[in-house]
Amino acid sequence: MLPVEVHDVPLDLVVTESAVRRCRNDASAQKPQAPAEAETMK
Repeated sequence: MLPVEVHDVPLDLVVTESAVRRCRNDASAQKPQAPAEAETMK
């Protein structure tokens, strides 16, 4: 259990970093204000 937990932490960090990078890429590809306005409109 200990090794699994130790491996889970870095994996989560990598996943979050990749997710953030995807969000940044989407924001850079599209207008940054567009998604923010869409969220407020919903």
